[in-house]
Amino acid sequence: MLVGEALLGLAKLVCDLGPTRLGVCEAASCDHVFVDTSPNSSRRYCSERCSSRANVAAYRARRKAQAEALALWACGGAVSYPGPRFKHTPPLRNFMREAGVSPGTR
Repeated sequence: MLVGEALLGLAKLVCDLGPTRLGVCEAASCDHVFVDTSPNSSRRYCSERCSSRANVAAYRARRKAQAEALALWACGGAVSYPGPRFKHTPPLRNFMREAGVSPGTR
């Protein structure tokens, strides 16, 4: 009885909103499904928790890549200074401090 009601509700949802409004969470460790009720069908994650985890992981990956590029640059490598991508990214001296390089050495 309960399964039949769930299937009927799902069928009504698909008929009302369309099959494109059903989605699977894009987070790496999640396989939950969701109903996208956003006005422009832009939902990518099943919850704020998955969204936040994915955004933090992407931020940390960017920071790690910038720190590695800075380390190569500070050692005289052929990589150019990565520079801040966003307004809130710390300037060069903070990257150098994190990499353990003093501003006067190269």
